[in-house]
Amino acid sequence: MGYGYQWWTFPLGAQALPELDGGLFAALGIFGQQLYIHPKEQLVVAIHSAWPQPVHGPSLVETHALLGALVAALRS
Repeated sequence: MGYGYQWWTFPLGAQALPELDGGLFAALGIFGQQLYIHPKEQLVVAIHSAWPQPVHGPSLVETHALLGALVAALRS
């Protein structure tokens, strides 16, 4: 992953989101505030959350599963 100016990039084959084929970038805030943009899939997802901790691993895993499911649904 790369980081700059409050944005994260997810390279090709990123282990957390392999179904997105790289090209994804995101603005990630604390307590689950997130913005994901994937130009190749023409996908923008804004997530407003209230996680129990500023960074919460189980919630992040669920968010990544949601993004994967959204892409799979859009492709079918």
